[in-house]
Amino acid sequence: MGAGQEHLSSAPTGTLLQAGEAGKTGKTGNAGRARSKRRPQLRNPEDTVEKAKPLPEFPIAAPCPDDWIGFREKCYYFSEDTRNWTSSQSFCSSRSASLTGIDTQREMDLLLRHKGPSDHWIGLSREPGQDWKWTNGTKFTGWFEVKGRGECAYLNDERVSSARSYTDRRWICSKPGFYAQRRKNASKDHPQNSQIE
Repeated sequence: MGAGQEHLSSAPTGTLLQAGEAGKTGKTGNAGRARSKRRPQLRNPEDTVEKAKPLPEFPIAAPCPDDWIGFREKCYYFSEDTRNWTSSQSFCSSRSASLTGIDTQREMDLLLRHKGPSDHWIGLSREPGQDWKWTNGTKFTGWFEVKGRGECAYLNDERVSSARSYTDRRWICSKPGFYAQRRKNASKDHPQNSQIE
């Protein structure tokens, strides 16, 4: 390929057509002018590179703390000690978490799989004669059955049961993971993006 052909192949498409059409009519002098008018002159290499926008800064952090397990947008802590329900919730609160809520069957399956054979407190409780509520104050929708007549819920081998709050059991804490916290912060700054999954 000659130098002239290389030069033409790098020109914008519109310029090639105009140059070709001009060549057919025998006006080669105009074709060269059309090319030089339409094609931007790039003399400085900086002109060819678009300046990159800086990335938003986020704190450098692991998705979940050590000894916690990440799933979807939450981090979970499975205790090895035993405590009553109130003391278990206090432990979770001291780590910016709460006894876990369970929003989906998939989450329930994960918790049952990771907790092992021991019973674990979860963040569901009720006052005598009242409805079940999660530790964040949200009313429980009843999407799973809670066995027993106690005021605090726990996971046993295959389901959710209830017992008196003073019984010692292991517990499961949860809190939003790093990714979920970033999304929450981003949606505050950019409300139009809050629906992005």
